[in-house]
Amino acid sequence: MNHNGFLLIDSILALSIFTVIVLTLPGLIFILQNNEASLERLNTLREIYIASGRYDSPEDFTAAAKLIYKEAGIACEDRLKKICS
Repeated sequence: MNHNGFLLIDSILALSIFTVIVLTLPGLIFILQNNEASLERLNTLREIYIASGRYDSPEDFTAAAKLIYKEAGIACEDRLKKICS
């Protein structure tokens, strides 16, 4: 095997390792961070859904939902101003 072929294979290997480190690793970190945030949001919304079945009057549910939103620290959306404000 001549040296030119070895250098070509070595360059391709180095480029593929560089691509994995530079592109894939930050993407994976970003996906994991988004996954954690979405799981926290899902747990909060699940608590609110479960709480909606416990109360007979809408006022009691609204009071309980306000507490859940305050504890979770979730920003209030426009459509939920009545519940979380």
